[in-house]
Amino acid sequence: MEKPGIVLETKRLYIRPVQEMDKDAYMSIRVKNSDFTSAYHIWTEFYDEEWKCELESEDSVYLSVFQKDDYVLVASASVQNYGHDTIELGYDVAEEYRNRGFATELLRALTVWVHEEFPGIPVRVRIRSDNAASRRVVEKCGGRLSGNEDSVIVKEILQILKETNVKLTEPGMENIMKRIEEGKDQVLVYEV
Repeated sequence: MEKPGIVLETKRLYIRPVQEMDKDAYMSIRVKNSDFTSAYHIWTEFYDEEWKCELESEDSVYLSVFQKDDYVLVASASVQNYGHDTIELGYDVAEEYRNRGFATELLRALTVWVHEEFPGIPVRVRIRSDNAASRRVVEKCGGRLSGNEDSVIVKEILQILKETNVKLTEPGMENIMKRIEEGKDQVLVYEV
């Protein structure tokens, strides 16, 4: 299936696929908002590898989300697994732009677009079980909780660290280990 060209506008946002010129601002949001910030610092190739994967993905499109009035990047987003049985939406709003309704506006726009573009295919959003703000956003957008699962990202990060011989006791790894020990590696799955 050909990669869909998503260019959306809302009242306050302009949404388009990532471009090379977005790298620093886009990855800054990813690094700051990630539970695995330490992985970016410990495994320096992780940053460039993630960017490359997002630019070149064949079954997902990664998006830059700009505030229309000043064209500042305020969020990143994704439409993953198109062409498959289920499509997954993702989003991260830069910390300094949270609590302004951008996440809700973004998720609503993506949800409408995906349902129009891929009618009949289930659409879901997966969020950390301890992320109450994101739960409210998804529920405002009509999301219904359909289950929970172990975090794939936690498992993938642990596998990458194992393969690169990074010790889980190294500085910065305590955040990952703490999440696992506290049972916060669970993900809630919402249908939207």
